[in-house]
Amino acid sequence: MDDDPSRLQQPDALSFDRLLERLDADRERAGEKYVILRRQLSAFFEADGCRPADDLADVTLDRLARRAAGGEVRDARAFAWGVARKVRLEARRQAARRARSGLALAEAVGSSDARGVERRLLEKIDNERLAHRLRAWLDRLPPRDRTLFLTYHWPSAKPASSRLALAAAAGLPIATLRVRIKRLRDRLGRCVPPPPGSSRADSPSGRAGASRS
Repeated sequence: MDDDPSRLQQPDALSFDRLLERLDADRERAGEKYVILRRQLSAFFEADGCRPADDLADVTLDRLARRAAGGEVRDARAFAWGVARKVRLEARRQAARRARSGLALAEAVGSSDARGVERRLLEKIDNERLAHRLRAWLDRLPPRDRTLFLTYHWPSAKPASSRLALAAAAGLPIATLRVRIKRLRDRLGRCVPPPPGSSRADSPSGRAGASRS
């Protein structure tokens, strides 16, 4: 197992050619399928909070190419997901080792400091997971709704005047804009639940609701 799953070990040109052959007999279609597969792998790692997601996707494809050159690969796509799951496991273990190292350093300074570091680490992990879910939810929104939601909750000027300007720009009465934002918050709450042990107010939708004018 690699010590660092994000460290690339570039395959040679022959390995890459063998991988393309496993994806499709037609070279052009194989190239298109490679790009699509890389995008899907990157999304897989990003959704799971494993970063850098693009690097981990490249590691997966590079290992897959070396296996293809060795004649081990028949179904390249199916094999890719098996490799991706192993790379994900390695990335999780590496993150855990780093977290333990941080705690060990803090414990050397003092137990109270160690507890503070542990709490911040756990908060950071929860916040990152919520951020990934929030980004995924925003990406699924129509562009108009995404712009309304983000501008409403993170205005560039004073919230009250900015929201009035936003309603005018959208051609909506302010009451209608608030109803639409409320519906979007409700959808967000269903898609991005709060992490275990937190209250609804700690979730992204709860935080957004708390910022209402």
